[in-house]
Amino acid sequence: MKKIKVSFDYDKTLSEKEVQDFAKDLINKGIEVWIVTRRYDCIDKYSEKEIAQWGIIDLVKEHQDLFDIAFDLNIPIEHIVFMNNRSKTEFFIENQDFLWHLDDNHSELIEINATTTIIGIHYDNNVYWDIGCLNAIKIKEGN
Repeated sequence: MKKIKVSFDYDKTLSEKEVQDFAKDLINKGIEVWIVTRRYDCIDKYSEKEIAQWGIIDLVKEHQDLFDIAFDLNIPIEHIVFMNNRSKTEFFIENQDFLWHLDDNHSELIEINATTTIIGIHYDNNVYWDIGCLNAIKIKEGN
């Protein structure tokens, strides 16, 4: 059977401890975990307006936090996708081999669900997010 691939948004999703614990469990079960974020791949690309709009206090620290969490979870650097403030759908249209993407951005998920085969699962204000993720995996595995 082909390896199952899933992805997580970073900000307000994988940046949360409960989601990190969930991702670690998936990795320990042999599921391939990726990070797909709208963040820029380089801090020099952020405008002053974006820094203010997103409430970024320490850009260097916030950027490093993503890499630190990826390292702690054993997510390889080549499994981190920076969309440079473009829609994640652009990535998923070209990479339809993911089972699901967990994100807090409702608009992003609507677009992913409407234009790709990837299941967009909402994290923010959804107490059953983990059940949705696990059920999709069980169905994919044929259980």
